Amino acid sequence: MYDTIRSRGTPVLPPDGVTDLWACLGRVRHHVTGAPLGRDALVPEIGALMMAGFDTSSHSVAWVLFALAAHPEVQRRCRRELAARGLLKERDGSPPRDPSLEDLSQLPYLNAVIDETMRMFPVAATASVREVTQPTRVGDYLIPPGVIVWPMLYALHNSTHNWVRPDEFRPERWLAEPEEGGGGSHDEAGGNGGCGDRSGATLRPTSQSLSDSADAGSCKGNGSGAAPAPTAGVSNGGKRFMPFSDGMKSCMGQALGLMEVRTMLVVLLGRYRVDLDPSGGGPEAVQRSMIMSLTLKIKGGLRLVFTPLRGSEDEDGASPGNA
Repeated sequence: MYDTIRSRGTPVLPPDGVTDLWACLGRVRHHVTGAPLGRDALVPEIGALMMAGFDTSSHSVAWVLFALAAHPEVQRRCRRELAARGLLKERDGSPPRDPSLEDLSQLPYLNAVIDETMRMFPVAATASVREVTQPTRVGDYLIPPGVIVWPMLYALHNSTHNWVRPDEFRPERWLAEPEEGGGGSHDEAGGNGGCGDRSGATLRPTSQSLSDSADAGSCKGNGSGAAPAPTAGVSNGGKRFMPFSDGMKSCMGQALGLMEVRTMLVVLLGRYRVDLDPSGGGPEAVQRSMIMSLTLKIKGGLRLVFTPLRGSEDEDGASPGNA
């Protein structure tokens, strides 16, 4: 990757208007001399960006697969969406085509499933630690300078103060459409239930302080699109969805990480049905095994059963296959 960057950007650095990953890395300068970084200095930067999200990306995929295995009807709807774009195993058994970047932006329901999973099971369950440098108001509390703040994102995402029925897995809350049975997030909120580009292709990281109290339903940069507008009876005085943290310490690789997560899920769901291993005790037992050890994960790992799909007409009639 270093050779590619330098072959494209030498001797002149990439123009400012080019914002591709290679160009941004190619413009990194030495903090003292201001010169473009040499191989020994730039390769570690490339490695940090490409590999730092290894655990978070793989664990995010695992949590989405768990949620889909625990909610078969949601999994079926995801497959129907994939089939509509030609990303599901063909009826003759041939594998689906590889997903393109454009495909990833045209799967609103799968993206809503990912958002809802990251809400309930944020892999980075705790945000970056930071020190308050000036008096900062958070709700009813005034935090003086010098206090160390360690936000608990898991609590933020699963609090009844911020979400209606937060213990329920409802991807529909991220879509501007009525839920089956009436009263989707759009109608409940009386407003913008699916604010923002659901593709997640454009990410707008913010640098606002903890004292910001903008409407949680507004289009904030949070990695996977804005949180839906709050429903009746829920506080909207602040941010309530930050799976990549926020501000100056937000995840620098969030766009790449989301692309990896979406691509892997499209490939897996286009080829397999996913079920929980019957020996695992069911969804409740899995959730009781959650541990917070740098990332939010399952003690002992997550056991799933993958059954190869028979084709685009598969309606889950096959028995579970090999774990």
